[in-house]
Amino acid sequence: MKKLLAALIVLSMAPGAFAAGQDDASGGAADEFVEIEWLMRIRSEEDTTWFMEVLEEKFNVDIIPTGVSAYDNEKMQVMIAAGDWPDFGYWGSDRVSPVDMYENGLIRGIPKAMVAEHMPFFTDLLDERYPHVWPILYTNLDDEDEYLNITRITPGKDIPPYGVTTRVDWARKVGIEFPDYEETKIQLSQTGKIFFYPVDQTIEDLERLLVAYRDGDPDGNGKTDTIPFGGSQEFYWANLGLDGVYGWIWGPVVENGQLTSGEISENFRNWLRLQARWYGMGLIDKEFATINRTKLFEKVEAGLVAATGTNMGYVDQGWAAARPPNSMIVEEGAEALVFPSIVGPNGERGFKTENPIPGSPDNVAMAGRQVDDAKLVRILQIIDYMGFNPDTFVESNYGLAGVHFDWEGEPGESRILLRDFENVPEGYPKVGKFEPAAPKGMRVEDLKYTMTPLMEAFHQSYTFGPDAPAGQIPVRYDLFNNAEFAEIKSRVGASMSQFWRRGPGIDTMVQEYYAKVLVGELDVDASWDDWVKRWSEAGGTELIEGYKLLPLLEPALRGEIVY
Repeated sequence: MKKLLAALIVLSMAPGAFAAGQDDASGGAADEFVEIEWLMRIRSEEDTTWFMEVLEEKFNVDIIPTGVSAYDNEKMQVMIAAGDWPDFGYWGSDRVSPVDMYENGLIRGIPKAMVAEHMPFFTDLLDERYPHVWPILYTNLDDEDEYLNITRITPGKDIPPYGVTTRVDWARKVGIEFPDYEETKIQLSQTGKIFFYPVDQTIEDLERLLVAYRDGDPDGNGKTDTIPFGGSQEFYWANLGLDGVYGWIWGPVVENGQLTSGEISENFRNWLRLQARWYGMGLIDKEFATINRTKLFEKVEAGLVAATGTNMGYVDQGWAAARPPNSMIVEEGAEALVFPSIVGPNGERGFKTENPIPGSPDNVAMAGRQVDDAKLVRILQIIDYMGFNPDTFVESNYGLAGVHFDWEGEPGESRILLRDFENVPEGYPKVGKFEPAAPKGMRVEDLKYTMTPLMEAFHQSYTFGPDAPAGQIPVRYDLFNNAEFAEIKSRVGASMSQFWRRGPGIDTMVQEYYAKVLVGELDVDASWDDWVKRWSEAGGTELIEGYKLLPLLEPALRGEIVY
């Protein structure tokens, strides 16, 4: 009765959303009842969610949660080591290879014809917007007519959110004016205190600002003690929006016609020269080598740091209130701006996105080996209906309006504000959405549900516009989580992420070398040949050879897999 009530509520409150799937290829309720074991743990510790009940009623199934979350790495490893995989589930693409899962007998193939027939929303999304994702799906090496996974599409990661932020009022106090600022600034924050300044800034422009901060008194305390630019031992975080100014990036690059790695490239050497010079000029936090990014954020919030790299995705997000630029506008009269990523001498700039593949197909959803074709059809219909049907996006991801969430503004056109469990009325499951986070198909127009109208409008007009700045991308990319390459990374201690450089091997060496160059313990030019030799002998040479296992990225973005 409760499941029927849930479905009736949906149909009465959102008729357009749920009528669309009744007679199409996503299917209505089938005659044969099916039980489906699904990889998920429900956060409320209940045995169901509101949208799960809707799906069960619509598709005549019983969805049985495994009680294990895909984010519980230890339990996931134990489950896989035991040779177990539920009827359906997903895991991050950086943690598992569908090829290995198939070869070890844990999952089955998914016929391509079955996807085309029973997943029309998924098929249309890829055909119309992300055709390059089709060849990125893992193909069964034993049967080229089968996929091994379905992926998530999240264009939120297509956003180039990285820039440098500072306080406009502080800049003016030290004599720096930004040309046409009032006429060109774009409001980002609902507070009216954070703006985007869409005027490219060069290294020289930024250095001029930092020197003014060093020699001036921006905070008005009567001392020249403000740190011009924030620093951190995790230097890739502190320098978001700045670290690509000489065209250097982590990972595979081509230099002088040869495949090499960004960590030993001339571009990295040039960037180190800049950083060492700035540190010697007193422009970078002297304590950078001893603090992590959390401490960096704390220094910014305390008003000790005048400028730092940032992520524009933080703006107006409650969970990021203590992060810049939000943390810069606490004082009366404070106004923060964000520059685009800084432009280098040859026009280079920093990373554009967290994931260089548009649509960010970043996880793998797989069907267990025990699943027969009839059950697989039902699973594909369910994930297409709940994950890729634009008319069910809100309900499948957030639940029922007025019960599990509230609209910040106009219903259907504004940000969604989730309710705490205690504020969900009696008689409803505490969790509204279908609990597993993937697979789903988020579209650019869905950003309005997670962003303020100002940020959503900014990204629609600037980020996804024809004049959006391009970023640096690696020449090769690990699209398929290559198992041999994963072994090499593990062996040499390389994470291959532009953010999480925490491996115990050559990743750590890069951080240590950076710190020693900045503080003057090593001269970058005098030590460079030795650095390249040490990095190479510590596993770098093997890593570069491993790059050859990865497909070229630019052809992949055109839908061609070339090695």
